[in-house]
Amino acid sequence: MGGALRFLTVLPVPGRHRPPGATELLAFPLVGAVVGGVWVAVLAADGLLPVPALAALVLVADALLTGGLHLDAIADVADGVASRRRGDAASAVMRDPNVGAGGALALVLVCLVRWSALLGFGGLARGGEALALLVAPVTGRLAMVLLLALLSSRPDGSLAAALARPRGGVVAGAAAIAAFVCVMAGRGGLAAGSLAALGAGAAVAPAWAVWWRRRFGDLSGDGVGAGGLVAETVALLVLSGVAARP
Repeated sequence: MGGALRFLTVLPVPGRHRPPGATELLAFPLVGAVVGGVWVAVLAADGLLPVPALAALVLVADALLTGGLHLDAIADVADGVASRRRGDAASAVMRDPNVGAGGALALVLVCLVRWSALLGFGGLARGGEALALLVAPVTGRLAMVLLLALLSSRPDGSLAAALARPRGGVVAGAAAIAAFVCVMAGRGGLAAGSLAALGAGAAVAPAWAVWWRRRFGDLSGDGVGAGGLVAETVALLVLSGVAARP
C-alpha cells in the first residue's frame, strides 16, 4: 500500500520513493478509496458552504492530493492529439513541458464536466450516501492497472515503463478489491448504481487501449494517467445520474 500511496499521491509516506512493483498495483484501488475519502470529507461541509463551492473544493483537494499528475496527463494527451501527429512524433509533443491550446482547453472542459457531476452529491452527504463517491477514484485507479496489463509500455524512459506489467492474478485481485470497495461504499441505496459506475468506468480501459495503440503505439505514463482520469470521470457521471434520481 505504501508504494502505491507514494506513487499516486503527495502524501509523505515513509519508505524509498520508487515505482510500485507488480504486486503493489493491487493497492491502486485502495489508494482510490483514500482519495475518495477526501472528496467525501469535503462534501461533509454541506450546509456551511453552497454545493457549487464544495464541488469546486473537491476538485481542488483532489489536485492537491494527487499533485495534479493525472490532469497534467490529460493536458499532454490533448496536445498530442491536437498536433495531428502519430507515434513517436506525437509522443515528443506530449513530453514537451509547455501546455498548448489543446491541453488548456481539455483541462477546462474535463474540470467543468467533473464539477457539474459533483453537484448532484451535495444533498447526499448528510445521509451518508456520499460515500458512493469513493467509486469514481477507485474505478480510475483500477483502469490504470487494466491499461498496464493491456498494452506494452514505451521503452524510452516513459513513466509507464517503470511500472511492472501486471499479470492476470494481480488484475483479478485489483478488480475484486475495487468491486468490494464499491459495494461497501454504495450501501444505503446506491449499491447497484455503484457497480454500474464501476463497470462503465472499467470499460473505458479496453476502449482507451485500442484507441491509444492505433494513435500513439505503446503506452506512456501520460496514457495511463489520462486513461485513468477519463475512467474516473465516466464513473462519476454515472454516479451523478444515479444520485439525481428521486
